[in-house]
Amino acid sequence: LYLLYENDSKVDNSHEWCAKDIPPQIETLQNLSVNDFSWWKEKLNNNELVSVNDLEEMPEEAEAEKDFIGKQGVKSYLLAPVWIKDKLAGFMGYSVISEIKEWKEKDILLLQTISDIVGGFLERKRLNAVNRQREERYTRLAQASFEGIFLIDKGQIVDTNHMATMLLGYRPSEFLKKEITDFIDEKDKLLVRKELEKGSSQPFNSAAKQKNGALIPIEIQAKSIPFKEVPLLIVSFRNLSGQQDSKKEKWNNLADLKNSYEGIIKALASAVALRDPFAAGHEKGVAKLACAIAKKMGLADNRIEGIRIAALVHDVGKIGIPLEILSKPGKLTEAELM
Repeated sequence: LYLLYENDSKVDNSHEWCAKDIPPQIETLQNLSVNDFSWWKEKLNNNELVSVNDLEEMPEEAEAEKDFIGKQGVKSYLLAPVWIKDKLAGFMGYSVISEIKEWKEKDILLLQTISDIVGGFLERKRLNAVNRQREERYTRLAQASFEGIFLIDKGQIVDTNHMATMLLGYRPSEFLKKEITDFIDEKDKLLVRKELEKGSSQPFNSAAKQKNGALIPIEIQAKSIPFKEVPLLIVSFRNLSGQQDSKKEKWNNLADLKNSYEGIIKALASAVALRDPFAAGHEKGVAKLACAIAKKMGLADNRIEGIRIAALVHDVGKIGIPLEILSKPGKLTEAELM
C-alpha cells in the first residue's frame, strides 16, 4: 500500500505483505517523488488500473517505472488506485518476482475490491480525526460560555460546563445524577419542572440556589436535542444579578438574550456538523436562500428571522443517526434506511 503526502508530491510504502522467503522492501520504498513515475501517475489519476504481465513489455514512456520496479526483482505487477471520496490517496499493488504472471479478471477484481475497502477505511479514519477535533472545539466553546450549561439525560444532570460551577459554587461531581430543580428556589420548582417537561422553552426567569444557601436571579432556557433513542436536554442558566430596571439595561438584556439564543443555534449547527462533516456550511446556504425567498414574498422581519433560524437547524435530526450510517460511502441497506 502506497500513500501520497506533501500535497501529493511524495509517496511512501506504508504497509507491505510478503510471501514466505520474500525479503521486505518497505524500508527502501520511502519518500519517493511522484514526478519520477509520470506514467503511473497519469493512469492512476484517471482511475485506471495498471496491469503488467511481463516487465519487458512495458512501453517506452514507462522506462522510469520499469527501471524502478525491475531493481526489486519484480517480473509482473498489478496496481489499483485508492480513492478517498473524490481524491486519489495512493495505490495498492501486487508484485510477483518468481515468474511472469498473466493477471486474470478475478485478480483484477480482487485488487479493486481491496482498494475500495482500504479507501473506505482511510476515509472513516480521516472523519474520526476531524470529528475528534470538532468535538474538542465544541467542548472548548461550551466551557468558555458565560452561561452555566447543564446536559440532562433522563431527568438527571450528566455534564456541566465551568461557568455552572462558578455560578452556583458546586464542584462538577456534585451536579451529577441530580435534577436541575435541586438547584432552584423552592417556590419556582414547579414552574421550572413544567417548562422543562416541554422539551424546549422560551427564556424565563427564576432563582437559583448557590451552595452557600444564597439565591440569585437567573434566566433559564432549555433545548431538547435528539440523541440515539432518548433525547437530551440542554439547560442554560444566565446570571441576572445586578441588573438595573432601566430602558438601556433592558435593551442590553435583549441583545444578550439574542446573542445567547444565537449561540445555542450555532452550537446545534456545530453538533450537526460533527455528525456530517461533508454537509458543513450547507445550513448557512439554506438559510441565505430561504431568507431571500421570504423577502421576495414580502414577509415581516420577525417571520424572516424565524425562517432563518429554522433553516440553520433543519438538519438537526442527523444528530440521532449513527455515524456509520450517516457517513457510509455506499448505498444503505433496507434495514439502515429504516
